[in-house]
Amino acid sequence: DVAVIKAYYISSGFADVKVDPQVDKNHGNLPDHWFVVFAINEGPRQEIGKLALHGVDPALAAGLRFGGLFSPNAMAAGIASSVPNKEGQPYSAARAQENQEAILSYLGDHGYGRANVSWKAAPPSEAHMVDLTYDIQPGPQEIIQRVILMGNEHTRAGIISRNVPFQTGAPLRQSDIYEAQRKLYDLGIFNQVQ
Repeated sequence: DVAVIKAYYISSGFADVKVDPQVDKNHGNLPDHWFVVFAINEGPRQEIGKLALHGVDPALAAGLRFGGLFSPNAMAAGIASSVPNKEGQPYSAARAQENQEAILSYLGDHGYGRANVSWKAAPPSEAHMVDLTYDIQPGPQEIIQRVILMGNEHTRAGIISRNVPFQTGAPLRQSDIYEAQRKLYDLGIFNQVQ
């Protein structure tokens, strides 16, 4: 299928790919024996040039609890290492979107559940390099003040507490929320966990 082949090449950085199916309806001089050849002209491959992360202020991050440590560069370094598509790798809008999702996931896993991330791609240079800029607005960090168990009429609080990884004073991590839900459902005694 032409659309599938074209989508594959575009996701691999070949934005100007041309796919031309050539159909031989009598292959080998046999009627109704179709043979399809896809002539593909990839064109130049676009790659990620500069990758800029704006909005993560090391001075702001210095005063926030981040992974149990106080570090002015922890947030910026962590975000930079979390993006799967880096400078020199193929560029496509889908890959830029993957980076955006990875940044949001990273922030959500460090207590920034209300973060916003947008991105812009500069037009390709003559060398077919595309510069990407991510505007990151972490928003306020959510810190656990206390854990309250509600609705456990028949289950002892200790059973629930052992399966909930939250600690007072720690950032509210998305991965901890999902893990707590999974562990509580795995006990087989709850119909709903919120």
